[in-house]
Amino acid sequence: GTVLRNSWLMDMKARKNISSVILLLDTPGGESRAASTSVSIIKNFNKPVLAYVDGMCASLGVWYSSACDETYLGNELDELGSVGSYATIVDFKGYFEKNGIKIHEIYAPQSTDKNKDYRDALDGDYTLIEADLKKHVDAFISFVKNSRGDKAAASSKEWGSGKMFYAKDAVKLGLADGIKPFDQVVQKAAWLAKRKN
Repeated sequence: GTVLRNSWLMDMKARKNISSVILLLDTPGGESRAASTSVSIIKNFNKPVLAYVDGMCASLGVWYSSACDETYLGNELDELGSVGSYATIVDFKGYFEKNGIKIHEIYAPQSTDKNKDYRDALDGDYTLIEADLKKHVDAFISFVKNSRGDKAAASSKEWGSGKMFYAKDAVKLGLADGIKPFDQVVQKAAWLAKRKN
């Protein structure tokens, strides 16, 4: 999964000898709760921040790239997308019982809602977990639409379903700004930094 260290971002933001930042992204995604602090730091950066996709930029990676001033993919086979969320719950009860292990979960009498979403899901009712996932995906889609501009907002029905896109289609949908080799993205970051100062 994706790990973006906020301390690194804050350090780069503070250093006088750094005029712009390029996030090199090759990620299948990660835990959506990790996004809020990092994207807030990126959005409020006092220097240009560009995203460069070298391979795959999926899910949480798109949340990060959308926070950047511009996003580029390295070649036509690079992919970007998977705007969405899911949960996996593994039910080991049958396995344990088959092996003679009985599990007892004992809750305090006041804790009627503790782990209710998980317990309901084990009983086949996914309503609470789906509602939680929906809340995260609504926030994710809204962030991408607002950050990436009119082109991405207009095509949100297409990319908001969790689909992945090759580079040309990601650019066409407004999820990225172009396809460029890394050295050209470095030049663009330097140019943006000069223009900003």
